[in-house]
Amino acid sequence: MKPYEMLKESIEFANNQLNSFIATKDLNDITTIVITALYRKIIELSEGVKVSAANGLAGPAEINYRGLIEASLAFEYILQNSAKVDDRAKAYKIGYHKQQISAVNQENLSEQAREFINRGLNYHQQELELEELQEVLLEFDELQSRDSRGFIPKWYSLDGGPKSINKLALRLAERRGESENLNLVSELYGLLSTGAHIYMALNSVIKVGDDISIKQVRANFNSNLDEYNFVGTRGLLTSAINKFTKTKHPEFTHEKNAFFTKIRPHLKY
Repeated sequence: MKPYEMLKESIEFANNQLNSFIATKDLNDITTIVITALYRKIIELSEGVKVSAANGLAGPAEINYRGLIEASLAFEYILQNSAKVDDRAKAYKIGYHKQQISAVNQENLSEQAREFINRGLNYHQQELELEELQEVLLEFDELQSRDSRGFIPKWYSLDGGPKSINKLALRLAERRGESENLNLVSELYGLLSTGAHIYMALNSVIKVGDDISIKQVRANFNSNLDEYNFVGTRGLLTSAINKFTKTKHPEFTHEKNAFFTKIRPHLKY
């Protein structure tokens, strides 16, 4: 089984698990909602890598992979400490609603558009008023008030957390005892981040001597090679499968173990 096929089967397994979980569980608490939504995002971004690669789109595949790394870091950080999982999930939710409100308030909208947008805005404001969020919201607002520009803090920076996604990656690697890989983790994310910037369009220019040309939009796709981070994507996805099963869906342990047993002989690829 080659990297592309392994990723494809991992996505199918994760999708089946997610559908089973949603069909049989109540999503009526903040922690469950946040963790499940992040798990879904990890699956979606993994699918984005697969679909982009299958169509020879290297740029979109890389951007999806970058997003996957960020979602996986958030997922791992929330689940890292059982004593703090609820507060971290609440901080993530607060950060989401605050960002949505800020995005609307910064737009120069017509009165008619503003009236329409306000319906969604009211939802986000009401969510921030939920009683179970108030203690964490107080700390969130306090942290925001310390910023001279009033910027919304990173949700993971609460309770003495890291101030950037790179530092979050480093902290998680350090906690896992991967000190030798600390710089690699940060550099990998930083390198992938450059692909998200619009000026990177110029990396499609090919120059041989005095001859200049532009790469084709779609490249050739070879499922036998890992040209699109299939191995890394599958690794992050299967790690999420394992964590989600352990923390939220232990009833799926048998299916998870059977799937891992199936793919284990192929992990050398």
